[in-house]
Amino acid sequence: MIYVVTEEDKSKLPEFEYISWGAANTALHGSTYLYVDIETTGLNFLSDTILSIQVSDGENEWVYLTKDSQDKIPELFSVLNSARMLVGHNLKFDLKFLKARGYDISIPIYDTMLCEQVLVNGTLDRAGLLPVALKYCGVELNKGIRSQFALGKDLTPAQIIYAADDVKYLRRIMEAQVEELKFNELTQIAKLECEAAIAFIDIEFNGLEIDVDRWMGMIEVLRGECKDVVKDLNHMIDQDTMFKDIKAKSFQTDMFLSEAETRGTHMNWDSSVETLKVFKCVDPAITSTAEKEAYRIGRLHPIGKMVRKYREKSKKVSSFGTSFLKNIYAEDGKIHPSFTQIKRTGRVSCKEPNVQQIPANNDWRNCFITDPGHVFVSADYSSQELCIIAHGSKDPVFNEALSKGHDLHSVCAKLVFGKVWDNAALDDCIFNTKTEKCSCPKHKDLRTTVKTINFGLAYGMGPHRLAETMNSTVKEAETLISKYFKAFPRIEVFLDRMASEGVSKGYIKTFSPWKRTRWFPDWQPVGMEFGTRKKIERVSKNTPIQGTAADMTKHALILCQRYIKENNLPVKLVMTVHDQIDTTCEKSFAAEWSLKLKELMEKAAEHIMGNTLLKADVEITNQWSK
Repeated sequence: MIYVVTEEDKSKLPEFEYISWGAANTALHGSTYLYVDIETTGLNFLSDTILSIQVSDGENEWVYLTKDSQDKIPELFSVLNSARMLVGHNLKFDLKFLKARGYDISIPIYDTMLCEQVLVNGTLDRAGLLPVALKYCGVELNKGIRSQFALGKDLTPAQIIYAADDVKYLRRIMEAQVEELKFNELTQIAKLECEAAIAFIDIEFNGLEIDVDRWMGMIEVLRGECKDVVKDLNHMIDQDTMFKDIKAKSFQTDMFLSEAETRGTHMNWDSSVETLKVFKCVDPAITSTAEKEAYRIGRLHPIGKMVRKYREKSKKVSSFGTSFLKNIYAEDGKIHPSFTQIKRTGRVSCKEPNVQQIPANNDWRNCFITDPGHVFVSADYSSQELCIIAHGSKDPVFNEALSKGHDLHSVCAKLVFGKVWDNAALDDCIFNTKTEKCSCPKHKDLRTTVKTINFGLAYGMGPHRLAETMNSTVKEAETLISKYFKAFPRIEVFLDRMASEGVSKGYIKTFSPWKRTRWFPDWQPVGMEFGTRKKIERVSKNTPIQGTAADMTKHALILCQRYIKENNLPVKLVMTVHDQIDTTCEKSFAAEWSLKLKELMEKAAEHIMGNTLLKADVEITNQWSK
């Protein structure tokens, strides 16, 4: 049954049962589960209006009409917290709106969207409420009504039924999902994701303040650099006879501009058509200007590298210019990015804006500031993915170097290159005495090469990708990888074992205790195409490493959010970028909090690793830093 909760004239909508706020709150208080959803006038949790809050106890639906009762919304908060668990679909959206109105959630949540994403991870199945309701309840919900909600208008009977339907089926969905989660041994990772959602609510709610003037100064510098690269590109067209067929004729085109400004070629380097003309001068067989082809042209002629340089800078201008600043909320002057909590490896992504793609250097990150008297306290895992590889492979060299604090990349380079490394050492080489990163020029090059392989392992890097990264031939890359695995056979066995597991089972899991599953939709038990098999092998090497890292960081976020709340600390979670957690706090408390933050992150690492191998580095800064 649908109950309409209102203090207004009950004769307006005779189709429903009416009940007062007080009576509804009494009826719902102390329920085992409460299923919750809200309808709003928009997506801005700070300024848009909540039109209704619909709550179900699993038997009936209560639709609280809030258009003219915004001041009564807090009366519902103690009712919600009286339940054993709060259930909803994409609860992060609803709870941000309620948090902005004073709700402090103190009970566990179960998010049917997150749990469905856990169940179907890697497949083509969708986790929206429509496909989920159809899958588990055989019900086709009509979302077309959603666009009819508007501020200033009372909800129609159709809109009230629509709102009630958003909670009506949640109990059946949850019960069916729970059985599937148990069957697929995914209960632990589903619980982790639901608990992590509370931390992401805090991050999105707290937001980050940005120094707009400094930010725009960075953009202006980039625009100038783009113009300089364009001049260099056009000059190269004019000077190199290879491009004689496409360069501009030399004559004055505007009597009011200088000859230097008007003469010569003026290509539109944002046009794929014009860029392709340039590439065809280098290689007539080329048919595309994609990044892969630009890289190939770069191996044949310097103009390819210069085009890639222009694209890199131009993309930053478009990504971080005025379009980025449009995401600043007028209500508090901050950006409040939205996180997609589960990607296929388990990593999160970020949008509106994508703060995670901001260049990891302090020129950019220092543009983000905090309140006077407060500082950033940030921590990141030191060589997180390399430690996970060491844990998974049990390679003695990796484990010894990491446990003793030696420079792992140099240790690996010495084993891979042997006498070449030894002969390249200068007399004062600090690696030879302390096993630390040295300043020997040749050692630096060799170390960088091996570092590329070390980190590339976490991304399933093969010889073609390594060749592209190192600007070498594929054959040279194959030789180098062969030398690497000869030096570290246990790592090769570890990676091959994961690849074989993915191909034989059709899925791959992250490490215990979380065991996130990624399914392969193209998998077949027999007769798989070669390309499909190779893709599964690559992803099977990559996902357990990156996914385990994601599981670890999410667990650390949970521990931090819980500790901050339980101890009422003057600390806010404000950002996470893969292996890093960023907080702000009162300056006087920063030293104490930095120790606890380090402890909590290392506790999350130990939960997976079973040892204290992986450490967290903590930094206290006045602006957001890398």
